[in-house]
Amino acid sequence: MSGRENEDRNGPLRIVVKGAAGRLGQMLLAQIAEARDLTLHSALVSPRSTSIGQSLPFGLSGCYETTLNTIESSDVLIDVSTDPQVDPLLALCRQHGMALLSGNTQLAAGAIDRMRAASTDIAVLYTANFSVGIAVLQQLLAQARVQLGSDFQLGIFDLHHQHKRDAPSGTALALEQAAGTTAQHANLRLGEIFGEHRAFLVSRDERIELAHCALNRSVFASGALRAARFLVDALPGFYGMHDVIKASPNESLS
Repeated sequence: MSGRENEDRNGPLRIVVKGAAGRLGQMLLAQIAEARDLTLHSALVSPRSTSIGQSLPFGLSGCYETTLNTIESSDVLIDVSTDPQVDPLLALCRQHGMALLSGNTQLAAGAIDRMRAASTDIAVLYTANFSVGIAVLQQLLAQARVQLGSDFQLGIFDLHHQHKRDAPSGTALALEQAAGTTAQHANLRLGEIFGEHRAFLVSRDERIELAHCALNRSVFASGALRAARFLVDALPGFYGMHDVIKASPNESLS
C-alpha cells in the first residue's frame, strides 16, 4: 500500500498540490476545500510565482509555498505544474512513502520511464488528462482500431484555450498511443475553450468519429481527486486513469 498505511492515516486524505496557482490547481483547491474526506496539506508554486506567501483562497488555511517542510504528514502529491523535472518529486515521494499523481504534460524526456522505475516502491499514476471520459475514449479508440484494421487511417484534432503551450496536446498524443498507430494531427488554440478532442478513423469508403468535449474545467479537478482517492490505497505500481475507472465503475463520471 502506498502513502501511509490505512491504520496510520486517520481523518481526511492529505493532499499536496504542485502548480496550485494555475487554472487546474485553483480548481483543485476549490474542490478540496468543499470535500469532507480531503484536506490540503500544502499548495506549492514555482519559485518565480507572484503568489508566494499570499493567503490561500476558498477558506483554506496557509499560504502558497515553494517547498515542503512537513511532507511526512501528507498522503498524495498531485503535480499539475509545468515543471519539466520529475526527479525531485520522485525522491521525496519514495523517501516518505507518498503516492504521486501527475498530470504534467511538460515533463522532460525520460521522465515517464523514471516514474515507472519509482513505481516499484510507491504508487504512481500518470495521465495526460484527468477526465475519466477521455480514459473511456482511449479505450474505445483502441478497440475500434483493432476491429477496423489497417485500412483505416487515423486523424486527431484537438482544440484548446489560447494559453495552452503544447500542440499537439498531451491528450492527443495519448490518443495516438492508445490507437497503436501513427496519426495525422491538427490543433487550434482559441479563446478560453476547456478542451475538445476528435479522433477520425477513415477508409476509402467510410469514416468513424469518436469525440470528447469538456464542458467545464471542474471535470479535470474531480477526475484528479477521484484518482487521488484510488491511489492512496493502491499497491506500489504504475497506474493510469483506466485503473481508476475499473476500481470504481459506478462512480459519477463528472
